[in-house]
Amino acid sequence: MLTKEDSLALGVLIFLCLLLTFLLNYVLNKKNKKQLDKMFCVLFLLMLFWMLCMILQIVCVNIFNVNIKYFFYLCHIGICFMPVVLLFIALIFSRTKVEFSKKHLWLFLIPVLSIIILWTNDFHHLFYEYYSTVYEDTVVGPYFYVHTYYTYFLCGIALYILVKYSIKNSGFFSKQAVLILVGALVPIITNVLGFLRIIPFSIYITPITFAFTIICFSFAIFKFNLFKVAPIALQRIVDRISDSYLVLNDDYAVIDFNQTYITTFHIKNVSTIRGKRMDSFLKDSGLEKNINDIKKHIEKVRNNEKIDTFRMYIEKIDKYFNIEISSIIDKRSIIRNFDTFQRYNTAYRGYGKLKR
Repeated sequence: MLTKEDSLALGVLIFLCLLLTFLLNYVLNKKNKKQLDKMFCVLFLLMLFWMLCMILQIVCVNIFNVNIKYFFYLCHIGICFMPVVLLFIALIFSRTKVEFSKKHLWLFLIPVLSIIILWTNDFHHLFYEYYSTVYEDTVVGPYFYVHTYYTYFLCGIALYILVKYSIKNSGFFSKQAVLILVGALVPIITNVLGFLRIIPFSIYITPITFAFTIICFSFAIFKFNLFKVAPIALQRIVDRISDSYLVLNDDYAVIDFNQTYITTFHIKNVSTIRGKRMDSFLKDSGLEKNINDIKKHIEKVRNNEKIDTFRMYIEKIDKYFNIEISSIIDKRSIIRNFDTFQRYNTAYRGYGKLKR
């Protein structure tokens, strides 16, 4: 029979699983998924796997008397790899795009070693000398501290990066920054208090608090457009520039513009601009006849830092414009500096400036 605590944990875990499944489905159905979207899908899957193992553990151990260690071993597939994925999300957040290489494989060394040591724990007890669903009754082995400190280390770096760049992009007291901070601190504080045996700690608390973190991060990204927010002061400055401009990422999606462009081309649905593909955006701007010409000029500067300047007649407003297009390319293939547009880091950016 299920205890009251197990029944409550089971209900919460099932609810969070459904919510995470909804979020995963939302991201999977997004068009033109970015690297960040794909990494979040991996995070959702690891978290769902962890929680499903916990649900099976509660049911099978209490009702069918199955040995708890089998579910515990499976849970650690998600537990060990989640901090690495969280760090990757933070790196992509700060740089927009990350080129993964062999050096990143070293981050998986401890997680893989942890799983091997855990699955062979019966022979050496390096991970746990005695495992219990009540944390206070658990006796840990020497390797447990290696695994724990490494996990906290990766989570700490990821938290630092996320908080630093969310504050930089949207301010300290913004909803985005608060969600990032609260979401990250809840599982860390809870686990530290349990680890130090300051509060009673159940094994079900950890997946629940981590699920809370992921949900907070998801809302920060998909609800409040965390990675597309411009500082208010900066946005006011560029809105007062007399020249129109657009900023495109390496997938030809619009990631920034100024008010002058909106006014000049009489754009109505401003809220739908960011993230829109260049072809669709130019059609909405009434520039469908100029799409091919603009693409040709963009391709000229796509892989270099030259500036392409040309003159074009815009039929919609019956005027000629001088247009400048240039790319910003970092030596590491990731943009790190672009003065006023530093927050949009990418391997390629098209900067279009329209002058009368």
